[in-house]
Amino acid sequence: MSISGLVPDFKVSTTQVATISVILASGLIYRYLWRPKKSDVANLRGPPNAHWVWGHLPRVLEAVNDQSIVEEWTENYGENVAVSGLLGIKRLWTIDPKTMGYILSRATVFPKPDNSRVTLAQLTGDGVLVVEGEDHKRHNPAFSPAQTREFAPIFAEKAKLVSRRASSITAQKTDTQQLISAWSGIIAKNEGKDTTVDVLHWTGRAMLDVIGEAGFGYHFNALTEESNELATAVANLFKNMTALNFFAYLQYFFPPARLIPTRRNQAAKNNRKIIHRIGNSLISDKKAEVLQSSEHEKEDVLGRDLLSVLVKSNLATDALSQEEVLAQITTFVLAGHETTSTALAGFLYLMSTHLDIQNKLRQEVLLVGTDNPSIEDLNALPYLDKVLRETLRLYSPVTITSRVATQDDVLPVSEPYVDKNGKTCYEIRVQKGDITFLPLFAVNKSPRLWGPDSKDFIPERWESPPDAISAIPSVFSNLSSFLAGPRACIGWRMAVMEMKVFMFAMIRNFEFKIDPSLKITLDTVIVSRPSVVGREKEGNQLPLIVSMHKHDP
Repeated sequence: MSISGLVPDFKVSTTQVATISVILASGLIYRYLWRPKKSDVANLRGPPNAHWVWGHLPRVLEAVNDQSIVEEWTENYGENVAVSGLLGIKRLWTIDPKTMGYILSRATVFPKPDNSRVTLAQLTGDGVLVVEGEDHKRHNPAFSPAQTREFAPIFAEKAKLVSRRASSITAQKTDTQQLISAWSGIIAKNEGKDTTVDVLHWTGRAMLDVIGEAGFGYHFNALTEESNELATAVANLFKNMTALNFFAYLQYFFPPARLIPTRRNQAAKNNRKIIHRIGNSLISDKKAEVLQSSEHEKEDVLGRDLLSVLVKSNLATDALSQEEVLAQITTFVLAGHETTSTALAGFLYLMSTHLDIQNKLRQEVLLVGTDNPSIEDLNALPYLDKVLRETLRLYSPVTITSRVATQDDVLPVSEPYVDKNGKTCYEIRVQKGDITFLPLFAVNKSPRLWGPDSKDFIPERWESPPDAISAIPSVFSNLSSFLAGPRACIGWRMAVMEMKVFMFAMIRNFEFKIDPSLKITLDTVIVSRPSVVGREKEGNQLPLIVSMHKHDP
């Protein structure tokens, strides 16, 4: 990502220039004069500052696509590195599993930075992804550890529902069957020939349908209808908030700049109004359904979807306001469908570039005697499981996150290190306000943890995974993809089940190739989504060559 890419050609007024100047001056005063130096971060070794304003931020984003940046930093400076943030303020970049685990396990001491939370709030409102501290406690019991564990069987049941109905010709077509029908129809229109399909577009629609039904009992019908008001608003909101320009970056890093009205912010506000209107209706209907049910019926209502769980819990405690319950809807929609759809796109890209693995996986799934396998059937497919894990290792939808220290603390390290002054250190002191980058993608590809072939797509590595990966903080398979600790992804079980269901259906019914002239890159804003190099103006996409695979039912 180039610096020039951050600054589009646009005009700014004298007032805006003055505002920006005051903000920059305040930042420089904070950096050089006001903030006390009680942290070891500035004494860590690290690369020289790359830019006086942006620091290493563009390099951090480039590293998602260029592993050599991570390898260079690790080889020269170790696993705990000082990088420059905005205005050259030093930040900790760590791929040390022990350091990461400590930070992620202490969620109240190391929450998301305010600017990250503001950006997420523009998408979801003050949902469970955003709130911290006392506000987060108020979201209990709806999102307490005990309640979160109760979501697991609901996720599992909805995934089973998807697989049971995936290819049933006697039931209304849903989910995977609708995706198969959509792609089959596109290929048929091309007289059965190999057809270029933007698979990212379709995996996004499929996951939106799944999360709508599993989350709220709401039918987006994204796979069968070109226009659905809520689906369109969700898509436009995400597209709008991830389309960045100079002012977007300025408002992200400097809170006073958020007072400047922009077309981007106004468009986001308009889309949120649509989501809130429909969401409020869903909440009201669900409350009425719960209140009018008998105790036995309430248990049945409880088991239908996540919104039922949330509403029933909140009626008992009155812990959350209507606005906060509403925020959970947008949280589940955006977090639940964008991440899984992006991971599925990563799977299809890997299949298109590793035809031998695609064929091996297809041979396994074709041994299953039904197009409609149960979750138990899917979990009994060892190669499908290996491919899933290797996909999530290389194409984690959330590639990087950050945390800020709310108090002075001492971070443990896996091994002693030598700082830039030649001193051997056994810990890292951080002070209140220090920000740490946690590059999840780099941990998932670390040669020290995964071996010299860590960048390669090798599902067979899961037959005997290296012992070193046991140090990685994780909730699933020693992967950092779903984070770890109290703020780990609460829907990871559903994501894994969803992926297996759709991976099975797609590889059983279709063959995938890619035009060798295309170069795919990842754009990282909240999640990492693919785009075609040289065609960035077309937006995020993953065009693959798709053809039908003929097999006996």
